[in-house]
Amino acid sequence: ITRRTDMSFHGVTLVPKGAITVGYTRKREPGHSGIRVPASLINRGNGWSRVPAPGPGDEDGLMAIASREGSDTWAVGFTTIFGEVKPLAMRWDGKSWNTDRPRVGAAVAVFTDVTIVGKGSPFAVGYRMAADGRRKPLVLRKDGPRWRSVPMAVAGNDSISLLGTASDGREGTWVVGHGGKGSKVEPRIYHRQDGKWKPHKTPKLKGEAVLTDVVATSSRESWAVGYQRRDGQAKPLVLRWNGRAWKRTKAPDFDSSDALLSAVSVDPAGGIWAVGAAWDDRRKEFEAVAAWWDGQAWNETVGRVGGTELYDATGSLAADGWAVGRSGSSGRLVRVCTPPQ
Repeated sequence: ITRRTDMSFHGVTLVPKGAITVGYTRKREPGHSGIRVPASLINRGNGWSRVPAPGPGDEDGLMAIASREGSDTWAVGFTTIFGEVKPLAMRWDGKSWNTDRPRVGAAVAVFTDVTIVGKGSPFAVGYRMAADGRRKPLVLRKDGPRWRSVPMAVAGNDSISLLGTASDGREGTWVVGHGGKGSKVEPRIYHRQDGKWKPHKTPKLKGEAVLTDVVATSSRESWAVGYQRRDGQAKPLVLRWNGRAWKRTKAPDFDSSDALLSAVSVDPAGGIWAVGAAWDDRRKEFEAVAAWWDGQAWNETVGRVGGTELYDATGSLAADGWAVGRSGSSGRLVRVCTPPQ
């Protein structure tokens, strides 16, 4: 476990001969709690070391990262310039980060996740604030030197936030999030294939429900995770795509009155693993949680040693698995092994 003071890590991915994580740190100033600036660390097998990440705005942060063998690595997040919040993208060329700022007309627009599609193009999702205060989907793809908007039609009175995206294992892309009419908070799943969007029906759930991440294990199976909130308590939520429909399936049980899943990742050695946070009634604080699906059941692990929250995971539990997050004001990088521990 590696701890870094005044940092919060939100994304992690494998790169040749190692792993790289992104997030933000706080630049302390007199009379201010700290301005957020991008943070990035890399591990080449001999520990984590800081990699300079440019901060083009008055306040910036990186919220997700994605890579694919044979393509560039991309990180996305937000930048604040003269009071306006704009999406931020950065490309890792193997040695350094290069800033790339897509142009979006909205005064507030944020990237929350990114995946690699086609021959290596970043496909980023998030949300933008409309004039009436509703959140609207934000989807952009980089084609050549420019970012191109990928419009997603939603009802005019819907407020939608996109939080996760991933390849579907074929030539399409999954996108998940939450929203609904007015103040409703319902799970949302969309699929893009051959240049067209298709909203997917999700199981009816009582209370509020949010999907935070999605991943495909094959061309006919995908998983989405998040949480369902009822009567003031949150429980982990897992949906599974069987090639025909999304169905609710068994979720990890962390024996907690309040728990959520933040991210899901494919284990190349088999199965999937998910990370998040759960409330500890005895200590009166959140603690990091992880769970591995072995094909038949969830294998859960809970422990304060991992921090208070985990936001992302990558790699194999049998070889090079990493989970990242934070504990208070300190960033945490956790090596997870099989069985999860």
